[in-house]
Amino acid sequence: DFTPLSLSIGISIFLGIHAGLPVNNVAGLIDHARRNPGKIAHASTGVGAPTHLLGESIKLLTGVDMLHVPYNASGGAVTAINDLATGRVQIYFPTYSAARPYLATNDKIRILAVFDDTRFKLAPAVPAITETLPDFQSIPAYYGLLGPLGLPRPIIDRLSNESRQALAAPDLAAKLADMGIANIASSPEEMTARLKKDIDYSGKLLNTLGFKPE
Repeated sequence: DFTPLSLSIGISIFLGIHAGLPVNNVAGLIDHARRNPGKIAHASTGVGAPTHLLGESIKLLTGVDMLHVPYNASGGAVTAINDLATGRVQIYFPTYSAARPYLATNDKIRILAVFDDTRFKLAPAVPAITETLPDFQSIPAYYGLLGPLGLPRPIIDRLSNESRQALAAPDLAAKLADMGIANIASSPEEMTARLKKDIDYSGKLLNTLGFKPE
């Protein structure tokens, strides 16, 4: 139904826990969850959201039993991070901008990992999730531009090129970098390949977990 034009920005997501949990790393969290089946609640911004699938991926890969607590997608991220800080939930997966206030102090929230194959350049002390779970595959979390099906090639090329030029503007690039947001602008062909790969992976995960559309 759509014509891929360009990827735009990529979002880094972190693994955050309530500081009251008696763990200091991902391995400790998994061990604690195994010893307390069903007693650890992981929040998300809604059923099927990246923050939900990250929790389900951890459960699937490690065999731990955690309770999923979905929040409303509208404003849910703010509520979830606040509830994590107070201990109402024990696990949440914030973006860098939400996690940043807690990187220097862990009296309320402890950041254990970033969901990526490499460490995040603005928080190099935080391990990548694959340092503990080498087989973990992160859930896609990015934005891009799509047009209607059947766009003429000259229009596709112009929209894609204009998008990439806009993201490369110095003032915007500086703001994105400060927020820890990656510029992943791409060609239409690169976006098409990325979408196919991620749809295939996410679809298999959803089928494995038995998700039903709501």
